[in-house]
Amino acid sequence: RQKGRWQNHSAEKIIGEVPGVEVGDQFSFRIEMLIIGLHRQLQGGIDYIPASRRSSGMPLATSIVASGGYEDDKDSGDKLIYSGQGGNNYKGDKRQGSDQSLVRGNLAMSNCMKERTPVRVIRGTSDPASPSSSLYTYDGLYDVVNVHFDNGAAGFGVYQFTLIRRPGQPQLGLSIVQFVGNLKKKGLARPNLLLEDISQGQENWPVCVVNEVDGDPAPTNFTYIPNIKYPKWFSHVLPQGCDCEGGCSDETNCSCVSKNGGELPYNEKGYIIRDKKVVYECGSSCRCSSNCSNRVSQKGLRYQLEVFKTKNRGWGVRSVNPIQPGGFICEYTGELLSDAEAEQRVENDEYLFELGNNCNLESTDGGLQLKNMSTTMISSMNEDIGYTIDAKCMGNVARFINHSCSPNLFAQNVLYDSDDLRFPHVMLFAMENIPPMRELTYDYNYTVGQVLDASGNIKSKACYCGASDCKGRLY
Repeated sequence: RQKGRWQNHSAEKIIGEVPGVEVGDQFSFRIEMLIIGLHRQLQGGIDYIPASRRSSGMPLATSIVASGGYEDDKDSGDKLIYSGQGGNNYKGDKRQGSDQSLVRGNLAMSNCMKERTPVRVIRGTSDPASPSSSLYTYDGLYDVVNVHFDNGAAGFGVYQFTLIRRPGQPQLGLSIVQFVGNLKKKGLARPNLLLEDISQGQENWPVCVVNEVDGDPAPTNFTYIPNIKYPKWFSHVLPQGCDCEGGCSDETNCSCVSKNGGELPYNEKGYIIRDKKVVYECGSSCRCSSNCSNRVSQKGLRYQLEVFKTKNRGWGVRSVNPIQPGGFICEYTGELLSDAEAEQRVENDEYLFELGNNCNLESTDGGLQLKNMSTTMISSMNEDIGYTIDAKCMGNVARFINHSCSPNLFAQNVLYDSDDLRFPHVMLFAMENIPPMRELTYDYNYTVGQVLDASGNIKSKACYCGASDCKGRLY
């Protein structure tokens, strides 16, 4: 603020859309929303223009934060019943202690209905990747269509405002999530649900399969494995771990921090800070605790994913939860093959993932020096042998994630059970805000004209990702 870098603060509070803010944008802190002028209350749920600043002398609401914490709140997606402010007993349980009055934010909300002005709705939830933290998602413009004053659950008068989402705005999928949640509460089956959990309990979350498009059955022609299937000849050489007590940090003399170029790769919420050639996580040979902030992707799914049938690209994957940039999605698992073996499985080309991409052995990114490695490992690295993961017959939910020329995920090499750069774990992370129920995609990085069939002929496949910059061909 002192440097004049706050946005949308030069004029009066904005009614309607805020420049630069899109539906689905997410925030970790209320101060972020204040800085950009989306919601200028650090604590209050209703932000409004006071009567003294309006020519009509009537306060007018601009935005609300709907976190569902009040006992009289009701949420059904595009329809929201929002409890007014005031009357709380301030004991932290959100229960009313007295009647509310039609003043300040309550009066401003009522005036929105009279003047037919929209209210920005920000939904506050717990962050699924860090449950003790909050996550705020901008859900677009709503109209106040009804104001009702009645006794609430605690027996005191409560103003309840009914808001309806304006049509024509991008959908966040929140209505679907809310609908499915209500079905579960009532003990009812979800429509078009084919499998409750394709992983059969092997993941942190059940991975359901849904088909809302056609009559195809669930894809069960593979074996679900949450971890890589290594061949008999393979054996891990555990790296030398760190000696940190408790958790690792940038300030400690930590060997794992040194490998990562002197900084931890994740922030306090477990989001990756930037993509790197290799990320070194703490592993079983480290002395730090299992809660160390440098143990993220090895712990499995952090979001509730589901496999669903797309309209024109087969099966795809989406998340029930909102995802912030840098959030870990899943590992790409399958059978570990040598490149020579992979070449014999050309029919599996869309399930093959080459290992070690962008792992430059000459690079000091991450602080790993060849002189610190064993002679045997250096020798093996110099062999002209590559390795590939094949998820055709064995794999996890990642095998269903589709390609996009404009993806929202990226692949990151991660090591925690070895320092052998030939065998990194391929971990998928979010590269942007991803609202609930939006398809997850990454770039398969095929080179057009270089994918061959068993006879050596060039193969061609059209791309239907729908991106504005779609290349037209997958390969």
